[in-house]
Amino acid sequence: MQLLVLSSLLTLTLASPTSHLIALSSPIALPCATYHGRAGTSHIYHLPTSSCVLPSSTPSLSVPFTWSPSSRLFWLPQTALDESVPALVSRRQELAFEAQRDKDAQVVLTPHPVPKESIDRISSHLKSLKFNSLISTLVETFPRKPFERDVKWLSGEKQAMKEGEGWVTEFRAVGLECEQHEYADGFAPMIECVIEGTDPDAGTFVLGGHFDSRGSFGYPTAPGADDDGSGTALLLSIARHIAAHRLTFKRKVILAAFSGEEQGLLGSNWFARRLQKKGEDIVLMIQADMIGYRKPGEPRQIAFPPDSLGLQEARYLVGNISTIYAPELVPGITPACCSDHQSFGSLGFASTWVFERNGPIADPFYHNSGDLSEREGYDFEQIYLTSTVVLATLLEVAGFAFI
Repeated sequence: MQLLVLSSLLTLTLASPTSHLIALSSPIALPCATYHGRAGTSHIYHLPTSSCVLPSSTPSLSVPFTWSPSSRLFWLPQTALDESVPALVSRRQELAFEAQRDKDAQVVLTPHPVPKESIDRISSHLKSLKFNSLISTLVETFPRKPFERDVKWLSGEKQAMKEGEGWVTEFRAVGLECEQHEYADGFAPMIECVIEGTDPDAGTFVLGGHFDSRGSFGYPTAPGADDDGSGTALLLSIARHIAAHRLTFKRKVILAAFSGEEQGLLGSNWFARRLQKKGEDIVLMIQADMIGYRKPGEPRQIAFPPDSLGLQEARYLVGNISTIYAPELVPGITPACCSDHQSFGSLGFASTWVFERNGPIADPFYHNSGDLSEREGYDFEQIYLTSTVVLATLLEVAGFAFI
């Protein structure tokens, strides 16, 4: 999950033109600020207004933003970044900045209204939603065991996968037709796997996760067990389950493993535009990103983006499906931002995101080289339950049948 990119684009959705972000060298109690998580060695806080008074001893950098009402985003001049935190700017980030500066990359940050007919399709599923015994059976037979193996494989805690090729091998092993797409120099190719629908006019269901990750600044390792090994393990498990039960779908199904998410949703932005140019009728896109951490003492949860970052009707649909097939999860909303579903939403496609917590990011190892699965708070059962919700949503929306 991408909270921010240390370049000219910070994609955190805020509330007013006087808002600020500050980066602190160590976490402290700030009554007028909201903690948003870590970026490298810095702790990021949101100040809702410019009137917040910080202690004079606070080791902080207060960065003003200019506000664009049309995009609800704040833009930080590159010169201000260079003057403020030069130690955090690497050549790789400079390349990401240059890519994001391109018009095609920036469009992902501009919300676009979803057409009424697309909203109506989601609403029709919501209105007719009820318990389905066949979906329940497929959910109940969804195996728990592979998640731990897959996450540790993806994070490198066990034998690590090869970028790109490992994904293709895993997906093709269950009989899926997959392609690698090169979209930018310096980035691993993204993977697209397709299950053709039985009705070519019924539209397409897209399920995504990202396999790139970010570690602590200055350290070469970025295991990403939660961000986003948890979401990509979901992709693999659902692919296997579809193959094991020889399922077909009325609608076309695309499983997409994105790269370049941490640098500004680059892979998904390219892919969403590619589908748009092909005239793909996307009924719903769901992104699974950061679903594995549970703050000690809190219940297992499933969170969705607010209306500004995802389609409300899609959130209602997936949330209601969770209450039917995974009542152990507490549904809610997260202010966290951003992930690959926004690349689709920016083009007017119905999209939403499943996240691990109702509220801001709480994972102490977010964007940290300690993002491993063998630590306090990492919860494979929450990953499994969230995966059952996504599986049930896929079955409900794509229209399944047995061969």
